[in-house]
Amino acid sequence: MGQTYEMAPWTTLRGTSGSTEEIIQRRDTWVDAESLKEAVICIQVLTHTNCTLSIQTAVMPEGPWTSIADFTASTNTTKYFSSTEAATDKFQRFLRWKIARPAANWETGFRIEVNVL
Repeated sequence: MGQTYEMAPWTTLRGTSGSTEEIIQRRDTWVDAESLKEAVICIQVLTHTNCTLSIQTAVMPEGPWTSIADFTASTNTTKYFSSTEAATDKFQRFLRWKIARPAANWETGFRIEVNVL
């Protein structure tokens, strides 16, 4: 039976050029999709300037983490991923989001929902 996770409720983040450290989703809100085969990720990005929003996956919480989708502009899209060996768009056990920001003023507003089967 599938489950729906709100990976990120409506979230707005912004900053100045003073810090370029990545922002990573809190560990207690990552999606653990152990033994599930399919992930449907619905992403709404209303505002997005000078940063990259990534969806990442890993087998273990310690990583290594791999980006499976990157967004650099406003979008409203659905991405499909599979955990099967032969899958082209493959995810592993854990899913999280990450913001990479360059040395410039930046801003993003997004929402992410994940349906796993």
